[in-house]
Amino acid sequence: MAVELHAMRRAFEYYRDEGSVTDTSSQKSWDYEVDIDGQCWHIEVKGTTGDPVDVILTPNAVAHARSYPFVALYVVSNINLHVDDEGRCTTDGGQVTHNHPWRLDDGELRPIGYKYRLPSVLA
Repeated sequence: MAVELHAMRRAFEYYRDEGSVTDTSSQKSWDYEVDIDGQCWHIEVKGTTGDPVDVILTPNAVAHARSYPFVALYVVSNINLHVDDEGRCTTDGGQVTHNHPWRLDDGELRPIGYKYRLPSVLA
C-alpha cells in the first residue's frame, strides 16, 4: 500500500502542474482524471520496488486503455521502502516511466492467472 501511495503522490505532483486533477481511484478503473487544455485525460498509476519492466493491469484497465483515446500510464519503479521497528512504512525515491499518451500494445500483454470458482460443498 505504501508503494502505491508513493506512486500516486508522485503522479499527482506531476499532473497538478498540467491541469485540474481529480482522484478517481476508488470509483473508476483509472486513478486520476486530469483536465489538460479542455481534454479529460485518464491516468493509470503504478508503483513498484522493482525495476521498470512489468506492471500488473486489471482487465478493466486494459479494456479502458483499448477504448478511451486519452489515457496515460505513469509508473514509479525502484521505490525505496523502509520499515521501522514498529512496522511503520515510509517510501522515497523512484524512477518515473511516463507514457502520455499511452497506446496499449496487445503484444506485450501476458496472462498471469485465472479465477476459479470452487465447487459447492454440500453438508
